[in-house]
Amino acid sequence: MTPSDIQLNRLLYYLQRAPRIGILSHKNVDGDSLGAQLALAHGFRARGTSVYCGNLGTIPKKLQFLPGAEMVEELSTREDAEKFFACCDLLLAVDTGDYGMTGLSEIGVEPEHIPVPFVNIDHHADNPGYGLINVVIHDASSTAEIVANIFDGLGISLTPEISTCLLLGIFNDTDSFKNANVYPSTLELTSRLIAAGANMHNIAMNFLRDKTVGTMRLWGEVLSRVHENAELGVVSTVVTLEDIEQYEATPEDLEGIVNFLNSIPDARAALLLSEREKGMIKGSLRTLHDDVDVSKIARLLGGGGHKKAAGFAIPGRLVQDGEKWYIQDDVALAAA
Repeated sequence: MTPSDIQLNRLLYYLQRAPRIGILSHKNVDGDSLGAQLALAHGFRARGTSVYCGNLGTIPKKLQFLPGAEMVEELSTREDAEKFFACCDLLLAVDTGDYGMTGLSEIGVEPEHIPVPFVNIDHHADNPGYGLINVVIHDASSTAEIVANIFDGLGISLTPEISTCLLLGIFNDTDSFKNANVYPSTLELTSRLIAAGANMHNIAMNFLRDKTVGTMRLWGEVLSRVHENAELGVVSTVVTLEDIEQYEATPEDLEGIVNFLNSIPDARAALLLSEREKGMIKGSLRTLHDDVDVSKIARLLGGGGHKKAAGFAIPGRLVQDGEKWYIQDDVALAAA
């Protein structure tokens, strides 16, 4: 029995005895985190368990079609979180590679403030195991795939609602089956989900076809700045807050750009630098090469993620000098 099997069995023991379960996703939810969260909610409620879902931040428009999205409560303050915890006997955090990804620290809630057993369900390779129970399966395509294993262990049947949520999670984290984390088990589960009634049409219409005219114009601007470093085999581009405002876009409209850059044949890795708030830059890294680990680069800059998909955030702003772009750290300049 592997360590992950032992942790999974411990989780099943707790789940069978908890009458009230709270489920958290990571802040700035994506298809896998929200899909896993809502699938768990549907599955546990079908067994008669009281379920509460909460997240920091709002759900992006393109994910609001998921069945049950309306049940997710937005947690904005420590008081919100404390009320949420009071409703739970067990708390699950899904798809959160470390505690910071929950966003709870940002509202003053540290792990020692959580009054109930805390469970970490995830597939990130650099997850440190921060919960009382840590179901961390690195070779799962997605957290959604782990949730399907949990349902199998509990004897929970797949419904159309559950299957749609789980299939979206797989679509999200495999980049529609284009990434190297697609295994035979991933395709076998996908077949089961479709047979159980997963709504492929809704996923295609809402998740895969989500670009507005403004989004496409923004992409055009960002792609016009693509730079190739032939020596390193890296292609990169940048987007500023002014770009987002000019095209009346949102940060969610940037999703997919770095994966698109990653499709350039000669590129060993792709990098998108984007200003998400004043004074902060987010970096998104992707690769399709087995001998490249972008998570190592992300960790050097305080971030993390998977071997082929990772990210980080650093202070600074993007400034242009001719055709070149630079990161300017105003905090460091002020201190000097």
